[in-house]
Amino acid sequence: MNVKAPARYIGLSYQYLILNHYKGASKDKKKLLEKEIFERYFILIEYAEGAIALNESELDESVKKAKLLEYDWAKGFLSKYLLAVVKDAELVEQQMQKQFNQLPKDPVLRMEKIAKHSALLEKFKVQDQSIYGKYIYASLALLPSSAGFLGIGNMELSNENKDKAIAAFLKAIELSNSSDEQDVINFQLALAYYKAKSYRKAFYAAKKVNGSNKGKALIICGNSVASTANKCGESTFGRKSNYYLANDYYCKAANLGEDAS
Repeated sequence: MNVKAPARYIGLSYQYLILNHYKGASKDKKKLLEKEIFERYFILIEYAEGAIALNESELDESVKKAKLLEYDWAKGFLSKYLLAVVKDAELVEQQMQKQFNQLPKDPVLRMEKIAKHSALLEKFKVQDQSIYGKYIYASLALLPSSAGFLGIGNMELSNENKDKAIAAFLKAIELSNSSDEQDVINFQLALAYYKAKSYRKAFYAAKKVNGSNKGKALIICGNSVASTANKCGESTFGRKSNYYLANDYYCKAANLGEDAS
């Protein structure tokens, strides 16, 4: 098989491997075949994408459009069966690490591969794996963006890497030109600071938040004030004052529909 193979042959060859070899195999044999199925996926995807590239020279527009639809169908078919068969997160990480090591040096081609592989990892729902982070960091090295650093920050925060999350959110704010996006980033930054027990920084980040996250940000303000209450007041009165202030933020959050109990 090569890039001139009809789209249905690409799909059927993959289906044949799965239905005729994998489906009736023993448990141990299936483990080996899953690796082969994963590796075959990338080979067949290359055939499909090569065929799409060749199709660009087709002069008949109706034929060109029909073939593009066929090969796009083949790519979707391959992904569908790969996701149906491979459930082992460790195998996913191993195979995607192998693909990462083979990324082209050319920036344009490298970015294209990173985008495709990142999308595949997202379909596997393994954004918490380190390999997903590698792809995202590699993407940002080529094309820094506020959305990309926001994504990295969210990933690092979900993995409890609070310092890395904070650094990513700060970079996202630096690159962002959208006030709506900055509201989202500042909220996540406030959350990261709070989890890192940097309560003063959490408070000031949360104070900058408007929009749909304002109520939740006000709760972070209240929690941050309450967490520093014992340190802020030199007297019992001073400490109580801070608790009153925290309660004021909770009331404001409740007025915006948040559960501040």
